[in-house]
Amino acid sequence: MSSSGISSLKWQIALGLGAVGAVGLACWYMKTSKNESLDSVEDVKKVTEESPFQRAQKFKTEGNDMFKRGKYDEAIAAYTKAIEIIPPEFKTDLATYYHNRAAAYEQLKKWRTVIADCEQAINLNNKYEKALYR
Repeated sequence: MSSSGISSLKWQIALGLGAVGAVGLACWYMKTSKNESLDSVEDVKKVTEESPFQRAQKFKTEGNDMFKRGKYDEAIAAYTKAIEIIPPEFKTDLATYYHNRAAAYEQLKKWRTVIADCEQAINLNNKYEKALYR
């Protein structure tokens, strides 16, 4: 073989090995980048899903809006949903929800229920002055 033939063969082998390496590297990259994108989709789901506390806060806000509009039954329903879903460790917030619901019941002149909700609020937060006065 001539020296140019050997040189050409070396180049072909080098190119072949380089192509195999490039394909292997591309496969590895695709595999790892797909896993990362799946992880980031899961991360996005975690971030966008509301916690029970956040959902309860939304119901409280809805209840406040209904109360301001004079829709006391709807306000009571929203506060009740907030009470049902808030985690028990959020005692201060839970006391507020009970107190807000008591205020709506007060507008409907349902005095026994007002007293019951105020008692719940005080049991959860014994320094809750609004509930004590209501």
